[in-house]
Amino acid sequence: MNEDEVKFGLLMYRELVDKYPELKSSSRLAIISPYRRQVKLFRQRFKEMFGVDSEKVVDINTVDGFQV
Repeated sequence: MNEDEVKFGLLMYRELVDKYPELKSSSRLAIISPYRRQVKLFRQRFKEMFGVDSEKVVDINTVDGFQV
């Protein structure tokens, strides 16, 4: 798990949806991490940063989770 990657990923997400608001309500964005614990941290920090559960606006999962 890399906390700096989580912070950077969420900042990138914010930049993208600020610049392209239509992405906020689409299924065109996903955050992919190789680690389950990092995915858990992404989801937790997403809620802290944006005030909404990530499942409602973006897919956050492991590489294996997207291959199903």
